[in-house]
Amino acid sequence: MVEIGSAEQIEIIEISIRSERFLADKRLYVAGEKNEAPVGVTLEIFEDIWMPYLTGNLVVHDDNNIYGLVEISGTERVHVRFKSPAADSEIEKIFIISSLDRAVKVNDSVTHLLLELIEDHGYFDGLNVISKSYNGTGDVIIQKILEDNTNKKIREDTFKSPSQKDMRYIVPWQTPYTAINTIVNFITTDNSMPYFFYSSLVSKELILTDLESILEKEAFNKARPFLYSRSGITQDDPLNQVFGIASYDAKFMHETFHLARRGAIGSSYESVDALSGVTIPGRIDMKEQYKELNDANIINLNVDKFPIDDRFRIDGEESKSITEYNSKKYSTMSAVPYNDINSLTPDYLTTRQIAVKNNFLKHLIDNSFTVVVPGLVFAVNNLDRAVGSQVKINMIKEHISETDSIENDERRSGTFVMLAKKHVFNILDSTHNVVLKVGRITEPRRIS
Repeated sequence: MVEIGSAEQIEIIEISIRSERFLADKRLYVAGEKNEAPVGVTLEIFEDIWMPYLTGNLVVHDDNNIYGLVEISGTERVHVRFKSPAADSEIEKIFIISSLDRAVKVNDSVTHLLLELIEDHGYFDGLNVISKSYNGTGDVIIQKILEDNTNKKIREDTFKSPSQKDMRYIVPWQTPYTAINTIVNFITTDNSMPYFFYSSLVSKELILTDLESILEKEAFNKARPFLYSRSGITQDDPLNQVFGIASYDAKFMHETFHLARRGAIGSSYESVDALSGVTIPGRIDMKEQYKELNDANIINLNVDKFPIDDRFRIDGEESKSITEYNSKKYSTMSAVPYNDINSLTPDYLTTRQIAVKNNFLKHLIDNSFTVVVPGLVFAVNNLDRAVGSQVKINMIKEHISETDSIENDERRSGTFVMLAKKHVFNILDSTHNVVLKVGRITEPRRIS
């Protein structure tokens, strides 16, 4: 393994553009080993836990009429290969230029071109719509859709079996990934936890996983958390640079009123059986749902704080807790039109599980923020560094005077789920930074 160097160092092996219009085996190299003076300026690659393909932007310094010579039309392939100094193997991805988003004249002889990129299989998915019936459990249907319509597979052993039984889904002229996301929205674990289907920079296969499986695995940097501390980071230890947080940004956090109005705290529902006409009422108290997670050993309420202030009262101590208000009401129609197999239309239990699952997702996003960190540890072929895995982050608590002891801010520190990443490659300087969006469904803080 190469010895760890600068916290942001990256080896760009190749960024090239090719097309069927070019002569055989010909490529336009914009950065990498074959370019002493790269024309590529910056490359951004986006990972998202809700996206089955990667996207990106490539800025090209055009001082030799690349736009005219290549005749960019939005069908060219962009081949990307790079390697971290901390890794033994390189990472390779193929994108397609989806559009020339912008061309900016710098001077009379130079134009900067902004090319929008989409991972190749995501481009092909957008061109293909299907209408076909599929049977089986949710994970089986997802694998069948992939096998029938793409050259992609999902990784094994990254998810639990869905709680829902066999279903039937007639894909109504959707793209394969749209159909798969529809299935993902209708499956949960036994504990009503959501599933995610996404692409990763560090995996050739697509990822299907669930929040329960994510929470079971420890953060890859448990022993060395990312640290935001201007005074706590020293230069004598290179790892302080590797795991130093350059900036922290949080917006729209703890929007309790907004969560309540969306039903993520207390809500009621009714499920009407379309065949019998029977209406089944019910309600969801998210405080009780968190207790169920505790009973299932998914979280530990002895050290975790409820994300809901259940002591809050509207009109004094005698009024109801905020979790007792039905601030949203769900009405659904369910049916089981097949004797041998359920339809995608949910039954009563599935309706409730999906509502609870959506509430957990709302809390996950409500507790999200972004940090900017060096990309060194994220450019290796390990799935535990991808979105859909956990990461440990420490923030230093604000202290009033120099005599105050330096402690971690418990509300903003701990283990988080990586929800999205923007990889920023400065091609000219050969550096790599990551804008990391993280969230969690609880705040690790002892209850007094």
